[in-house]
Amino acid sequence: MEAKQFLSSVMQNVLLIHKANCMSELTHIRENNDDSERHLSENRSKFETDAMFLLKQMLRGEILTAKTVVQKYSIADRRLRDLENDGKCKKRWKLNEVGKRLYVEYFCEIPKQLTKSDIISNWNNLSQGKLL
Repeated sequence: MEAKQFLSSVMQNVLLIHKANCMSELTHIRENNDDSERHLSENRSKFETDAMFLLKQMLRGEILTAKTVVQKYSIADRRLRDLENDGKCKKRWKLNEVGKRLYVEYFCEIPKQLTKSDIISNWNNLSQGKLL
């Protein structure tokens, strides 16, 4: 990965965390009935806090599933769907050896850290005008 792309990816993750901290829109906005709507409005602050916690875990490189979120963190798996629907994370199916779907994994793409040789190569390309 080129230095420019790496820095761009890092900045996107930093901006994502900053944006998530500034906005309280990590959870869904509407429910489909009055009772659920009241529950959502009464607990929105907790739901937002839970969603922010899960987002930070994924930005640290943890891959989450509905089962691990409920069992390990005691957070409703709905927060994962809220984050995925809002484009804050991605999801993929975990398949068994014959290709049957087992469960969904949620994750954030984390840029790989550049190695010393990558940095030297990028520096040489930059000094020769190839990277620009």
